[in-house]
Amino acid sequence: MPRLKDICTISSGYSFRGRIADNEDGPYRVVQLSHVDWEAERIDWEGLPRVGGIEPGTHHLLRPGDILFAAKGSPHRALCLNEGEGEDAVAASTFFVLRVQRDDVLPAFIAWFLNTEPAQAHLRGCSRGTSIRIVSKSCLGALPVPLPFLERQRRIVQAVRLARQERALTGQLLAHRARLLEAACLRAASPRHETTNPRDSHYTR
Repeated sequence: MPRLKDICTISSGYSFRGRIADNEDGPYRVVQLSHVDWEAERIDWEGLPRVGGIEPGTHHLLRPGDILFAAKGSPHRALCLNEGEGEDAVAASTFFVLRVQRDDVLPAFIAWFLNTEPAQAHLRGCSRGTSIRIVSKSCLGALPVPLPFLERQRRIVQAVRLARQERALTGQLLAHRARLLEAACLRAASPRHETTNPRDSHYTR
């Protein structure tokens, strides 16, 4: 079974010397952990700060198919950039940027596998730190990766994508039902909807 380092290049994100200050005229955008919705596997591209005064290398500039892996903190999750994403952007040093080097491997499949329990167990076993767990490049690169045929990779990625969409729709439906129930309960609690119970009335005879 190949190791991750045999499939991808693994590069550290761009290391900033100080605080990342937003400069609306800056030529580059910066992806930080706070901009990632891991459940939806989505980056808030509109909310990224812009920076200037840096000279990122080609391995720092993000492009579609790159995999962002959260090396610091928790969870140690991965996300694959879709077509049209990543232009003029770099990842902060809290990420590793993985770039697949083989034609028979889908980046989205690698990102999916990194988020599975077997991969997470490997990463937990070799991560270091107490309050903040850190996955090293060697730990990540040593991860064994099962590689089915390309068509099976596509089917797995498609199934995962459909399941994610189903979870999102189910969440929206449950939230809508909760709002309807709350509105009904508020109407029932309103004094305008109270009726007098004859047993609570007092009659003078």
